[in-house]
Amino acid sequence: MEQAKNAYIDMVDDVLNAFEEGVSKTGKSLEKLSVDLERTSEKDDRYLEDYQKMYELNKLSRDLETKLNKSSSLNEQKALR
Repeated sequence: MEQAKNAYIDMVDDVLNAFEEGVSKTGKSLEKLSVDLERTSEKDDRYLEDYQKMYELNKLSRDLETKLNKSSSLNEQKALR
């Protein structure tokens, strides 16, 4: 059991070392990559929020236009505008 545990620890160490080596080739540290990832995530969240707002506004606009087109009286159309 101890041998399996040590083999597992060695494999994890090898993976981490390979990862750190690959990251170092980019010229950035793990901390810098983490900051970049956080910034990108924040930008994505803002974009998604803006997109959702724009979608809702377009949906309301389409609904209003449909109601205007279906309304039969001029008074109803004025009320909707």
